[in-house]
Amino acid sequence: MNLYRPTNSSILSFVRLCFQRYLSTDVAIANKRPETSFTKSENENYKVSSLILNRNPRTLEWQNLQYRTTGWPLQYPPKDYIHKALLERTGRHLISRIEHTSGVTCLTVTTREYAIRKHLGTTQDRTSAYWLGVILGQRALECGITRIYFHHSGNRRYEKSERLKKFYIGLCDSGIEFEDNKKQFQLTKDDIDGVNYDEQFKDVRYQPPQIQFPPDLYHEKLHYLQLGLQNKIKKGVES
Repeated sequence: MNLYRPTNSSILSFVRLCFQRYLSTDVAIANKRPETSFTKSENENYKVSSLILNRNPRTLEWQNLQYRTTGWPLQYPPKDYIHKALLERTGRHLISRIEHTSGVTCLTVTTREYAIRKHLGTTQDRTSAYWLGVILGQRALECGITRIYFHHSGNRRYEKSERLKKFYIGLCDSGIEFEDNKKQFQLTKDDIDGVNYDEQFKDVRYQPPQIQFPPDLYHEKLHYLQLGLQNKIKKGVES
Protein backbone atom coordinates (compact mmCIF):
# COMPACT_ATOMS: atom_id res chain seq x y z
CA MET A 1 0.00 0.00 0.00
CA ASN A 2 1.50 3.27 -1.09
CA LEU A 3 0.91 6.28 1.22
CA TYR A 4 1.07 9.86 0.00
CA ARG A 5 3.79 11.82 1.70
CA PRO A 6 3.50 15.59 1.18
CA THR A 7 6.64 17.43 0.30
CA ASN A 8 7.73 20.79 1.59
CA SER A 9 6.71 22.61 -1.56
CA SER A 10 3.17 21.23 -1.42
CA ILE A 11 2.82 22.27 2.22
CA LEU A 12 3.94 25.81 1.44
CA SER A 13 1.52 26.09 -1.46
CA PHE A 14 -1.33 24.88 0.75
CA VAL A 15 -0.51 27.46 3.44
CA ARG A 16 -0.39 30.24 0.83
CA LEU A 17 -3.77 29.21 -0.54
CA CYS A 18 -5.36 29.26 2.93
CA PHE A 19 -3.88 32.65 3.69
CA GLN A 20 -5.16 34.12 0.40
CA ARG A 21 -8.67 32.83 1.08
CA TYR A 22 -8.53 34.27 4.61
CA LEU A 23 -7.60 37.70 3.27
CA SER A 24 -10.31 37.56 0.61
CA THR A 25 -13.00 36.76 3.20
CA ASP A 26 -11.85 39.69 5.40
CA VAL A 27 -12.07 42.08 2.46
CA ALA A 28 -15.55 40.83 1.59
CA ILE A 29 -16.76 41.27 5.17
CA ALA A 30 -15.31 44.75 5.32
CA ASN A 31 -17.07 45.71 2.08
CA LYS A 32 -20.42 44.51 3.42
CA ARG A 33 -20.20 46.70 6.56
CA PRO A 34 -22.35 49.85 6.45
CA GLU A 35 -20.51 53.12 6.22
CA THR A 36 -20.60 55.08 9.48
CA SER A 37 -20.94 58.85 9.32
CA PHE A 38 -18.87 60.70 11.91
CA THR A 39 -20.60 63.81 13.22
CA LYS A 40 -18.72 66.77 14.67
CA SER A 41 -18.95 67.12 18.41
CA GLU A 42 -19.95 70.33 20.16
CA ASN A 43 -16.58 70.62 21.92
CA GLU A 44 -14.54 70.42 18.73
CA ASN A 45 -14.41 74.19 18.31
CA TYR A 46 -14.12 74.87 22.03
CA LYS A 47 -11.11 77.02 22.92
CA VAL A 48 -9.54 77.00 26.36
CA SER A 49 -9.02 80.47 27.76
CA SER A 50 -5.47 81.47 28.55
CA LEU A 51 -6.69 83.68 31.43
CA ILE A 52 -7.06 81.84 34.75
CA LEU A 53 -9.20 83.47 37.43
CA ASN A 54 -8.92 82.28 41.02
CA ARG A 55 -12.46 82.36 42.35
CA ASN A 56 -11.38 81.42 45.86
CA PRO A 57 -8.37 83.63 46.68
CA ARG A 58 -8.80 83.11 50.44
CA THR A 59 -9.18 79.35 50.45
CA LEU A 60 -5.94 78.79 52.37
CA GLU A 61 -7.02 81.33 54.97
CA TRP A 62 -10.32 79.56 55.65
CA GLN A 63 -8.46 76.23 56.02
CA ASN A 64 -5.86 77.79 58.35
CA LEU A 65 -3.07 76.85 55.94
CA GLN A 66 -1.99 80.33 54.88
CA TYR A 67 1.53 81.27 55.94
CA ARG A 68 1.63 84.22 58.31
CA THR A 69 3.61 87.37 57.67
CA THR A 70 6.40 87.15 60.21
CA GLY A 71 7.65 90.73 59.84
CA TRP A 72 10.64 92.00 61.78
CA PRO A 73 11.76 90.32 65.04
CA LEU A 74 11.00 93.41 67.17
CA GLN A 75 7.87 94.52 65.32
CA TYR A 76 4.96 95.48 67.58
CA PRO A 77 2.12 94.83 67.35
CA PRO A 78 2.90 91.51 65.63
CA LYS A 79 1.49 90.68 62.20
CA ASP A 80 1.69 86.89 62.33
CA TYR A 81 -2.07 86.31 62.22
CA ILE A 82 -5.00 86.21 59.80
CA HIS A 83 -7.91 87.45 61.95
CA LYS A 84 -7.32 89.31 65.19
CA ALA A 85 -9.87 90.16 67.91
CA LEU A 86 -9.63 93.62 69.46
CA LEU A 87 -11.43 95.41 72.28
CA GLU A 88 -11.44 99.20 72.26
CA ARG A 89 -12.98 101.79 74.53
CA THR A 90 -14.48 105.09 73.48
CA GLY A 91 -16.05 107.80 75.62
CA ARG A 92 -19.08 105.84 76.84
CA HIS A 93 -19.06 102.59 74.90
CA LEU A 94 -16.98 99.47 74.20
CA ILE A 95 -16.19 98.34 70.67
CA SER A 96 -15.04 94.83 69.79
CA ARG A 97 -14.00 93.97 66.26
CA ILE A 98 -12.17 91.39 64.17
CA GLU A 99 -9.42 92.79 61.98
CA HIS A 100 -7.86 91.09 58.98
CA THR A 101 -4.10 91.01 58.52
CA SER A 102 -4.49 93.51 55.67
CA GLY A 103 -5.98 96.04 58.11
CA VAL A 104 -9.61 95.69 57.00
CA THR A 105 -12.24 95.32 59.73
CA CYS A 106 -14.36 92.22 59.10
CA LEU A 107 -16.81 92.33 62.04
CA THR A 108 -17.79 94.91 64.61
CA VAL A 109 -19.84 94.53 67.80
CA THR A 110 -20.42 97.56 70.00
CA THR A 111 -22.57 98.52 72.94
CA ARG A 112 -24.08 101.28 70.81
CA GLU A 113 -26.36 98.68 69.24
CA TYR A 114 -29.77 98.95 70.85
CA ALA A 115 -30.33 95.17 70.78
CA ILE A 116 -27.27 94.76 73.03
CA ARG A 117 -27.51 97.93 75.07
CA LYS A 118 -31.04 97.28 76.32
CA HIS A 119 -29.87 94.11 78.11
CA LEU A 120 -26.89 95.75 79.86
CA GLY A 121 -26.85 97.86 82.98
CA THR A 122 -23.85 99.90 81.86
CA THR A 123 -21.88 99.99 78.64
CA GLN A 124 -18.33 99.96 80.04
CA ASP A 125 -18.17 97.36 82.80
CA ARG A 126 -16.77 93.84 82.75
CA THR A 127 -20.16 92.26 82.06
CA SER A 128 -20.57 94.20 78.84
CA ALA A 129 -17.03 93.19 77.77
CA TYR A 130 -17.87 89.53 78.40
CA TRP A 131 -21.04 89.62 76.32
CA LEU A 132 -19.30 91.50 73.55
CA GLY A 133 -16.81 88.62 73.36
CA VAL A 134 -19.63 86.06 73.23
CA ILE A 135 -21.54 87.91 70.51
CA LEU A 136 -18.39 88.61 68.50
CA GLY A 137 -17.46 84.93 68.54
CA GLN A 138 -20.96 83.88 67.47
CA ARG A 139 -21.04 86.34 64.59
CA ALA A 140 -17.59 85.25 63.48
CA LEU A 141 -18.68 81.61 63.35
CA GLU A 142 -21.77 82.59 61.38
CA CYS A 143 -19.57 84.41 58.87
CA GLY A 144 -17.22 81.44 58.47
CA ILE A 145 -14.35 82.71 60.62
CA THR A 146 -13.51 79.76 62.87
CA ARG A 147 -10.08 80.84 64.18
CA ILE A 148 -8.95 84.18 65.53
CA TYR A 149 -5.83 85.60 67.14
CA PHE A 150 -5.84 87.31 70.54
CA HIS A 151 -2.49 88.97 71.18
CA HIS A 152 -3.34 90.47 74.59
CA SER A 153 -2.97 87.19 76.48
CA GLY A 154 0.76 87.66 77.24
CA ASN A 155 0.71 91.42 77.62
CA ARG A 156 0.96 93.55 80.76
CA ARG A 157 -2.13 95.42 79.69
CA TYR A 158 -4.06 92.15 79.72
CA GLU A 159 -2.87 91.32 83.23
CA LYS A 160 -4.07 94.68 84.58
CA SER A 161 -7.31 95.04 82.62
CA GLU A 162 -10.30 93.09 83.89
CA ARG A 163 -12.27 93.98 80.76
CA LEU A 164 -9.76 92.21 78.50
CA LYS A 165 -9.87 89.12 80.71
CA LYS A 166 -13.67 88.99 80.58
CA PHE A 167 -13.60 89.65 76.86
CA TYR A 168 -11.20 86.73 76.38
CA ILE A 169 -13.42 84.46 78.50
CA GLY A 170 -16.41 85.47 76.38
CA LEU A 171 -14.55 84.51 73.21
CA CYS A 172 -13.70 81.13 74.72
CA ASP A 173 -17.32 80.53 75.74
CA SER A 174 -18.57 81.34 72.24
CA GLY A 175 -16.86 78.20 70.89
CA ILE A 176 -14.42 79.90 68.53
CA GLU A 177 -10.87 78.55 68.23
CA PHE A 178 -7.62 80.46 68.46
CA GLU A 179 -4.87 80.39 65.87
CA ASP A 180 -1.75 78.33 66.40
CA ASN A 181 0.95 80.41 64.75
CA LYS A 182 3.93 78.27 65.69
CA LYS A 183 3.07 75.56 63.16
CA GLN A 184 2.46 77.94 60.27
CA PHE A 185 5.80 79.70 59.96
CA GLN A 186 7.81 79.37 56.79
CA LEU A 187 11.30 77.96 57.05
CA THR A 188 14.08 80.51 56.88
CA LYS A 189 17.81 80.17 56.40
CA ASP A 190 18.41 80.02 60.13
CA ASP A 191 15.92 77.16 60.54
CA ILE A 192 17.70 74.87 58.05
CA ASP A 193 20.91 73.13 59.02
CA GLY A 194 23.95 73.68 56.85
CA VAL A 195 25.80 71.08 54.80
CA ASN A 196 27.31 68.46 57.07
CA TYR A 197 30.52 67.51 55.33
CA ASP A 198 31.97 65.60 58.30
CA GLU A 199 28.67 63.73 58.97
CA GLN A 200 29.06 64.65 62.64
CA PHE A 201 28.76 68.41 63.08
CA LYS A 202 26.52 71.07 61.60
CA ASP A 203 27.81 73.86 59.42
CA VAL A 204 28.88 76.79 61.57
CA ARG A 205 27.88 79.44 59.05
CA TYR A 206 24.13 78.99 59.47
CA GLN A 207 24.05 78.57 63.24
CA PRO A 208 22.65 81.76 64.86
CA PRO A 209 24.76 83.32 67.60
CA GLN A 210 23.42 83.19 71.16
CA ILE A 211 23.98 86.85 72.00
CA GLN A 212 21.71 89.57 73.29
CA PHE A 213 20.21 92.35 71.24
CA PRO A 214 21.62 94.67 69.85
CA PRO A 215 24.25 92.51 68.14
CA ASP A 216 27.87 93.56 67.95
CA LEU A 217 29.94 92.54 64.94
CA TYR A 218 32.98 91.81 67.07
CA HIS A 219 31.06 89.54 69.44
CA GLU A 220 29.35 87.84 66.52
CA LYS A 221 32.68 87.05 64.84
CA LEU A 222 34.08 85.93 68.18
CA HIS A 223 31.13 83.58 68.63
CA TYR A 224 31.69 81.92 65.25
CA LEU A 225 35.43 81.66 65.96
CA GLN A 226 34.87 80.05 69.36
CA LEU A 227 32.29 77.67 67.91
CA GLY A 228 34.70 76.59 65.18
CA LEU A 229 37.51 76.05 67.70
CA GLN A 230 35.23 73.94 69.89
CA ASN A 231 34.36 71.73 66.92
CA LYS A 232 38.04 71.30 66.06
CA ILE A 233 38.85 70.37 69.67
CA LYS A 234 36.04 67.79 69.69
CA LYS A 235 37.31 66.29 66.46
CA GLY A 236 40.83 66.01 67.90
CA VAL A 237 39.59 64.34 71.08
CA GLU A 238 37.45 61.83 69.21
CA SER A 239 40.24 61.01 66.76
